[in-house]
Amino acid sequence: MTNKPPKPLYFIALMPPKPVQQEIMGFKTQALQLFGSGHALKSPPHITLQMPFRRKESHEHDMERLLAEFAWQNTTFTITLNGFSRFDQRVIYVHVEPSEALHNLQYRLSQVLKTNLNLYSSTHKNHGFTPHITVAFRDLKKSVFPQAWQHFSQLPYSATFTGQTLALLKHNGHLWQVHQQFTLSPA
Repeated sequence: MTNKPPKPLYFIALMPPKPVQQEIMGFKTQALQLFGSGHALKSPPHITLQMPFRRKESHEHDMERLLAEFAWQNTTFTITLNGFSRFDQRVIYVHVEPSEALHNLQYRLSQVLKTNLNLYSSTHKNHGFTPHITVAFRDLKKSVFPQAWQHFSQLPYSATFTGQTLALLKHNGHLWQVHQQFTLSPA
């Protein structure tokens, strides 16, 4: 009996522009150097729109076609980042200001994925959608969380950019890589 390799792992995200990604990678690097939390470095800075899911590689083309069509049907919008926030004593992230446009994009995407790919988002478990860009999580020890939170909560950070790029990310066994990007229609 041969073991089949597991289906690849994917997720869908909104990507900030490169300069903002570089700034946030700097925060992720600080989390590693100062607090020993480097797991967030395994993915580029992003706002998750669809949590990780498994699919056969043979389905990639269908996912790409669906996401290209979805991006074409949705327009760009402004995203504002303002400081840092946290989920309990587990996750520290760059705070994304609430935006009706971002919430609507995520909701429409979740409906398209549910209808076409039978994928469900975290909202189906009543977890809601809290847009954020993770800086430290998973390997951030509870014992150092208070110092890490004190550090990041006092750092001034803000950025504003046009949300225009969706990405299908794929896990390569070690880290997440952008598999393909899709540009939203100009507003």
